[in-house]
Amino acid sequence: MKKQIRTLAVLGLIFLLSVGAWAGIRIRFADAGAAVSPAVRAFDAAAGDIDRVEVGGASFVRSGSGWGLPADSSLAVDNTKLNTICDVIAGLTLGRPVDVSGTEAARFFSEPLRVSAAAGEKTVSLIVGQENPVTGETYFRTQEDGPVYLSATHLRTAFDQDLLDLIAVPGLPAIDAAALKHFEILREGQEDISVTCAPDGRPESDHSGEFKYFLTLKDRGEVPANQDKMSEVLGVLAGMKPHGCVSVTASQEELAKYGLDSPEMTVRFADTAGTHEICIGNEDESGLLRYVWETGSRYIYTTEFTSVVNLQYVTAEGLCALNTGYVGVSSLNGLDVRVKDQAWHIDVIESTDIEVISGGSPYRFAIDGTAVDTYDFTMLYINFADPKGEKLFPLDAAFSADMLSPDKVEMQIDLDLKNKTYFDTVSLQFVPYDQNYYVLAVNGQPRLLANKLEVGLMEEKLTGGFAALLRGETLPVN
Repeated sequence: MKKQIRTLAVLGLIFLLSVGAWAGIRIRFADAGAAVSPAVRAFDAAAGDIDRVEVGGASFVRSGSGWGLPADSSLAVDNTKLNTICDVIAGLTLGRPVDVSGTEAARFFSEPLRVSAAAGEKTVSLIVGQENPVTGETYFRTQEDGPVYLSATHLRTAFDQDLLDLIAVPGLPAIDAAALKHFEILREGQEDISVTCAPDGRPESDHSGEFKYFLTLKDRGEVPANQDKMSEVLGVLAGMKPHGCVSVTASQEELAKYGLDSPEMTVRFADTAGTHEICIGNEDESGLLRYVWETGSRYIYTTEFTSVVNLQYVTAEGLCALNTGYVGVSSLNGLDVRVKDQAWHIDVIESTDIEVISGGSPYRFAIDGTAVDTYDFTMLYINFADPKGEKLFPLDAAFSADMLSPDKVEMQIDLDLKNKTYFDTVSLQFVPYDQNYYVLAVNGQPRLLANKLEVGLMEEKLTGGFAALLRGETLPVN
């Protein structure tokens, strides 16, 4: 009997423990259910109903479908950014307050961001602290010294913006090569670069070898520009876009601060939309950006340093058409060649009855009236490598004009161009300079130093080629 009583007692105890455990679990789940119940919104208003926002020290007011800046109605506001801020405010919820000490709260809110919003009579103020380094959540309050909450939203990213971040800036004027008429690059201590495009302001097609751009060189007049080099420069200019805006007032003090009152470099260009001038100033503190300003604008921007560096090393000589490339047969009516005491007149005759092989051209030539057929006439190409190939160099030494007198010219080539818009002829003169170089003059203006070895090879190619053609020989295709 006693054994049965003990058994019943044990079973009763187990029953009581089970009931207690069950009750504890119910209480725990009840608490958990209370914790995960729908949280209270920090601001009881929809994003579209918010009509006033203060952020980054600036106040914005909704106006119709967009936003305005009462302090300066002339500034356009970036509506997308303001609407995003409203979305964050309207979506912010209050969970359970975080239990933090006064010391911890002071640390979390050592550099607070303050944002406020209103929707009619409803208002809210947010004080945003730091992010939790472990969870990535952001501490925030809705009043000074009030409860501290955590948000999974990166509030500092959303709200750490000022006026310059929230306005819609116009940017720098775009450079459209198709509409370009003229442009200049002015640099302190360097020769200015001035380029004129085709007469109607639109570059012509280059399929015939005609020039699209012309350089105006100091004391040398207008000369053709190299098309590929020009395309590179225009690409750099077109790529010079704002990285950020640093001022909306462009005061004299700010222009001086950023080196824009006396800029190191200025780019001027005219297109079908008008005339523009962009000034390039100092580097920023990082050394990665440069300050830029369009003359007359209220906005000062930064732009990537690399785009400006590319312009710093552009030279007028480097843009000359005869610095690289060639004047091809298709661009010529004919030419006169004089090498020392020998001279020839060549007419270029387009002909379709000449058999064309790979690498050849359908042209017939008449040398001093004698017709000759050839598949190759590359000896007429004025073809030099760029200065890095050590064939052409800038003429930086003093050069006396009397050195171009006829008796000093060792080789002269006069090109009769088909397109006479700018020149009837282009005259190339080679005058011995020293034991290593010739001076290359274009239309009577000294231009470059040419490697003497290259000039000698060209003389041999011309004299030997003409003699071979007049003997009835066919030149090999290069």
